[in-house]
Amino acid sequence: MRSAHAYAEWAELVLGLGGYDVAAQLYFRAQARSLALARKREYYMAGVRTLMAGNLYDNAIVEADRHIGELADDIDTLKFLARTAQAANRPDAAQRYARRLLRMAMLLRLRGKPGTARNRTRGARRRDGSRELGRCDDDR
Repeated sequence: MRSAHAYAEWAELVLGLGGYDVAAQLYFRAQARSLALARKREYYMAGVRTLMAGNLYDNAIVEADRHIGELADDIDTLKFLARTAQAANRPDAAQRYARRLLRMAMLLRLRGKPGTARNRTRGARRRDGSRELGRCDDDR
């Protein structure tokens, strides 16, 4: 069995020879072999970007849907896909990804996860009911 890193290296070599479709498939194999979510996302995005670079726009969206796997609920991945679908002139796919992104953002907000909009809002209420006008996390 080959490692994810080996597949990614092969993808770079094949891409250098102009084999966009094959290189993308190698990146998707690297994604499948990876254990860490961040690495899966990295290889997945590399595969989709490779297809886009080869002007294989429709194929990029089809393969993105085929290989999304556990990244389907990942906000960074959904943002990437919405922008990619727009670039591919696929408003239907862009809308689908944007809806999923909004759904995930709302779920995170309802759960009160750190780093979500609820926790970064300016003018948050203090316990005494007064407004706090301090910095939000994005001001750092």
